[in-house]
Amino acid sequence: MEIWPIFPRIIPDPAVTDNVIFYKDYDIAYTNQNTILGTFVNAGPHRPVLIENGTGTVYYSSNGIYNVLGDALSFNWAFEGGTPTGSVSNTPGNVAYTVPGDYVTRIIVTSASGAVDTTYRYVSVKNKIGEGSTTPTIRWEMTNLAGSRGEAGYSAEFTVFDNITIDENAVVMLLADDWYGGTHQSLGGNFPNAEKIFFVGYIDKGSLKYNYRESSYSFTASSITALMKKASGFSVSVETSAAPDTWFKLLNLDCRRAIYHYLRWHSTVLNTTDFEFNGTDYPIQYFDADRTSLFDSIDSFLRGTLVGTMSSDRQGRLYAEVEPMAYSDPTGSFTPVMEITNRDWMGQPEIEEKHGDTVSYVEYGGVAYSGTSGTFLALLADAPGGVPAFRGDVEKNSGLALADQTQLNALTGNIYANKNSRYPSISLDMAIPPRNLDIAPYETVQVIVNSGDTVRGIALNKLYIPDTASWQYDPKNQILLSSITFLNLVNGQPGETITIPDAPPEDGFDQPGIDIPNIPIFTPVPISNSPTYTWVIKMPGVGGIPGPRLPQDHTALRVDAYCVGGTSVTFNIEIFSSAGGGGTDILAADAVATTTAGTAVPAVSAIPLGSWLWLDISSVSGAVSEFVVTLATSG
Repeated sequence: MEIWPIFPRIIPDPAVTDNVIFYKDYDIAYTNQNTILGTFVNAGPHRPVLIENGTGTVYYSSNGIYNVLGDALSFNWAFEGGTPTGSVSNTPGNVAYTVPGDYVTRIIVTSASGAVDTTYRYVSVKNKIGEGSTTPTIRWEMTNLAGSRGEAGYSAEFTVFDNITIDENAVVMLLADDWYGGTHQSLGGNFPNAEKIFFVGYIDKGSLKYNYRESSYSFTASSITALMKKASGFSVSVETSAAPDTWFKLLNLDCRRAIYHYLRWHSTVLNTTDFEFNGTDYPIQYFDADRTSLFDSIDSFLRGTLVGTMSSDRQGRLYAEVEPMAYSDPTGSFTPVMEITNRDWMGQPEIEEKHGDTVSYVEYGGVAYSGTSGTFLALLADAPGGVPAFRGDVEKNSGLALADQTQLNALTGNIYANKNSRYPSISLDMAIPPRNLDIAPYETVQVIVNSGDTVRGIALNKLYIPDTASWQYDPKNQILLSSITFLNLVNGQPGETITIPDAPPEDGFDQPGIDIPNIPIFTPVPISNSPTYTWVIKMPGVGGIPGPRLPQDHTALRVDAYCVGGTSVTFNIEIFSSAGGGGTDILAADAVATTTAGTAVPAVSAIPLGSWLWLDISSVSGAVSEFVVTLATSG
């Protein structure tokens, strides 16, 4: 099972003109999938196993599993090559393997609502060296294993001197068999009882090379996020609904449900990988993914909606997370996992110090949306407030999903403070192998630097987040060395509220009692004795658009409309007896124009001589670039 995009299929509806039918994975029709939703199924990383004294064990758990509806779950595990061969527990515990080989573990999770999700993990079982002939690859070297939040994962360059079969996209598992003094014990890793799994990656396509002189293979292995970056997905659009009846509507949409829908129905990622969401989620009305890579679709969505990112840890679990600086109380939300002092590093710390601001002004905005039957509230805030500081860039971000103005003010102030931290980063060559630290999930350490620890005399006692990490093996001293760069995490003063002006009225604008000339956006086209009147509006907004004053009696026959780009425009056409008077809707109820042309039948057909026509737009959904409405009449 590799990481692939899954494409939808859209065909004309043979039963309804101007309608289409959506399928997922070519032939999966919609029934109730976006109502029952489903589960982020976690089964742990791919496992390398050593048989020692006749047995190797793997600890299995669904740690971190999450059903997006909060349903009760049932489990069906199958352990190929293992004892027991299966389980119906959420935490089966230890499974024994006695025969070397490559096996697959499968788990099927069924929710109380009826959603079924499946994921698979590879298990490579080998004899411990000296206890059998089927051993792991032992004649190899690793140039460097490094990862960062900016790269969203890890990569390493390997050279293998054993004569084995190696394929592109194959899973690479790096097993650590550690001794600390006289103690045989491994440390680290995010998954329970998987401390020996140091790294899980995939061989990059195009990196595999064979050296005929040395009979060796060299290749680069990277985290799952690297494969996702190379897999180009199809554009996807989903909107929230209280009662979904098609593939592009989803029950009570929020960010986590949008990500589940994309990864579940448009990729194989969840079939091979654990996934975890960390941070506060909010309701949203729409989810739109461009035609880009599987990784960028989710990462860009997180950045633009929650100020978040997606990354992989060393063991291969995906984390979608709100950035710590976007929390209302960053330093109070993350408890330090360890304290780092001068006993833990070698040489001198490399401390970055800023004497001026990086960012002079931060402006963030978005919408607080309470759900399908609720309300919208547009919000805007800035920091440091009112006017920019003297130096630095201006940073703006809009379209966020928000809770309220207080949350936005705190977010804006904390982002401004973290961008302008006096000591934004510190890099350390570690004297210990801190395998408990990783670039994901977000976690903090307390870094203590005494004034005598550096030639500059800088003293620090601050909260920092691991951001980049590199690992190298020192064969002379038989120790794993690491270098880690940490980013400072601070709290800021709340930003200030920016008052958004009231929206213009939706029932048109009062005009002076004079004839209004035709304007360029409106084009009357007389055809014989059946004139039509057409509005062509670029980048439409809510409000009234004037039309002509009719020179004769007309009978309204039909209204045709469509939009280009975006999702829809809600509108009506009104008849005014005078420029400043009240209007009468032609349609019985507001019509909704989509990207597919549609026709509405007028409820009011008689338009007397001297009447004014107005197009009234009550709402615009999505980034509509052009809106076209035509009123067909007879006269």
